[in-house]
Amino acid sequence: NGTLGIGNFLGFTVHHVTVTGTDTGYTVEAGENYAGGALGEAVGGDVETVTLERLKSVTAKNRVGGFVGCAGPGDLAGAGGLTLNLLGLNHLLQVKNLLKTGEWVRVKVTDAHVIGYHPDATDGLTVTATGTNSDGGAADYVAGGFIGKSNSCEINRSDVKNLKEVSANDTDGFAGGFIGTSQTGGLADVASEDDLDVFIDKETNVLDINGLLTAVKYLIPSYTVCTVTYINGGGVSADTAGGFAGSFQSGTVNNQGAGKGNYYSVYNLDHVNGQSYAGGFGGNVYSGALADAAGGISILGGLKGLNINVGDLLNLINAYIPYVQYAGIKSDNGFTVTANKIKSEDSYSGSAGGFIGYGSSVQVSYCDVTSLKHTDVTEPEQGLESTDSSNYFDDVKSKYAVTGARYAGGYIGYMNIGSAASVGKGLSILGTSIGINNVLDALNVVVSTIEHSNVTGNVGGFAVKASWKKTASDASANDVFGDAGGFAGKISGGHIQDSNANNFSYIIGQITAGGYVGDLEPGNVANVLEDTSILGGLVDVSETLASLAEDFVPTIRNSSTTCIPCGGAVRADAASTTQVQRGM
Repeated sequence: NGTLGIGNFLGFTVHHVTVTGTDTGYTVEAGENYAGGALGEAVGGDVETVTLERLKSVTAKNRVGGFVGCAGPGDLAGAGGLTLNLLGLNHLLQVKNLLKTGEWVRVKVTDAHVIGYHPDATDGLTVTATGTNSDGGAADYVAGGFIGKSNSCEINRSDVKNLKEVSANDTDGFAGGFIGTSQTGGLADVASEDDLDVFIDKETNVLDINGLLTAVKYLIPSYTVCTVTYINGGGVSADTAGGFAGSFQSGTVNNQGAGKGNYYSVYNLDHVNGQSYAGGFGGNVYSGALADAAGGISILGGLKGLNINVGDLLNLINAYIPYVQYAGIKSDNGFTVTANKIKSEDSYSGSAGGFIGYGSSVQVSYCDVTSLKHTDVTEPEQGLESTDSSNYFDDVKSKYAVTGARYAGGYIGYMNIGSAASVGKGLSILGTSIGINNVLDALNVVVSTIEHSNVTGNVGGFAVKASWKKTASDASANDVFGDAGGFAGKISGGHIQDSNANNFSYIIGQITAGGYVGDLEPGNVANVLEDTSILGGLVDVSETLASLAEDFVPTIRNSSTTCIPCGGAVRADAASTTQVQRGM
């Protein structure tokens, strides 16, 4: 009510609590959804100094986490806003204007520790989402070592230790060592067009972007000094799998506060077994919610005649870009990453990378990968130049540190420029006052960048393979994929600086293969802006496209690739057809 204010009414606190299992550990199970070692579901509150000891397993159909199954406002939102049945009085509290109340419904966790039950070398914490869509449903099943589904959470100085396995189903499951899925929660669900009125000056029609930014920031997830440590042989398996996060849509990870020598988010990882996407840090890492938050940010498109400074709009766009800093991977025994499945409806599926499987609009800095596992690869019997390369593609004879059906890279499978289509829509309503430089600025924000980040192979080197052939009877000669690189399988636009691939042994692809990158190409203008007609009426496209294009041209600066001392092998195997150049 007006006296108490929503914050005092809604917030929960869990402070200074320790949960200790019995001598044989403790387990948590939900018959349906929402299970966590501490909390099943949490909305709007504060957790501080909580330790879980001897946690053996957490299991449910969906939304499963070692600490909390699901946190944040997104899951509660109904068509009428965020509805909570308060005090059992059947008075549904409708919080439509979440932009004003965002800080009250977010969940903040500080100093929370999950310690898995580890009486011997093979025992550790398992987190499992058992649900499937066998009935024809379309749910995403999510499991995370710390949090299953994170909507707008702020998590600080928290960790998971003695983690054995996080798993979700291999068709539509998401699993990560710390986070299953992270997203900017709630805005689309519980903000309506009326909400923005609060931020518009009625006399000048100017949008107060700072007010909007302040509101939005409560909905952007952040993870500071958060780590996950696996037992020997521990890992993650799901359709989209990552050593730290399965799917990471906007938000920030920053472990600089851990101090020099500890710039890692993942320790002692053994394997990431994905199907569509897999990465040592994240399976799928991309900018989120600008286009998706149709109820939130891109409703700028519905407000005609609004005066807004493009620079301000860029700040808003910036809030939706994933930033990963000082959050590398340290695995002394080495680890492997696999994403072997192609989904016909997803043209990026089959992306695997030592750090990220598929990355779009992602900003990565100071994230080293040490080390990718050394695996045995059998060379062609007639020598490296032999036309018979079948040994490379024999799953029994040859194993690889990174294996992708479509894209595989020692650091990143596919580094894409990311879509600014929503930016374009935002810009298109700004009238004719916008110049090409504003568009360039907007595009600058969505270009992926990786800097000061190396990937290194264990003694003996790391091997990468990207290969998929359709063998069905209706297959044409063009049904073959595979771009492989020591650092990146494929790069479309984007900038890399001071980032090296060290100690590779074999880079095996079908279409392209390279010691550093398999396929390096400019970003696709049509992909980024959906179509250039967004620029029509604002700028003369034909004359300015040249300057626009510069942003789409990828650059690699001050970076190198090195193979093992006795020499490495790079091979792109597929033969060209009359339509397609391959084997490059």
